[in-house]
Amino acid sequence: MNLIALGIYISKLNELDQGELAKQVKSEVHRKYQAKGLKILAMGSTGVINHVIEFLSDIKTEKNYSFTEMGAIFDKIIERWEEITLFVKSEDLISSIKESCLSYLQKDERLFFVFAYGSAVKSTIMAIAELNNSGSLSGYLWDAKMKNIGQKEVYSCTFQSVKGAGIDMFV
Repeated sequence: MNLIALGIYISKLNELDQGELAKQVKSEVHRKYQAKGLKILAMGSTGVINHVIEFLSDIKTEKNYSFTEMGAIFDKIIERWEEITLFVKSEDLISSIKESCLSYLQKDERLFFVFAYGSAVKSTIMAIAELNNSGSLSGYLWDAKMKNIGQKEVYSCTFQSVKGAGIDMFV
């Protein structure tokens, strides 16, 4: 939890244009916790950790998992973070967002996340809506949330496979 708090702290430092202090914190985290620590730190600093925590909270309530099982799921998400997360950029076209999402679907990913900020939100919503309308998302439960962080809109979407074990494979 300390790393998550540090990630959120780095996010605030970046907002306050305190990049040098943010670099020092990142360096210390890397020294102490290596790559896993930097992943958790990045999740906190980009604000996505809040979405992941909400997702895990919903899963805990729905599945009644133990603390140990929830820890295993969180660890697996961190371990596979780069493989199961799409950060949409403002210059990404709807077609490329759809292609990226389709690649997760074609790989039968049990769980994946899509995040968009600011000007990337609209095209991301459009891409996911088109995928849903075409039936491409059948076999997946998905949940989308919209929030504001400061002046920026943040769109986050979680996709869970209903085939096989879904999230249970992470336990």
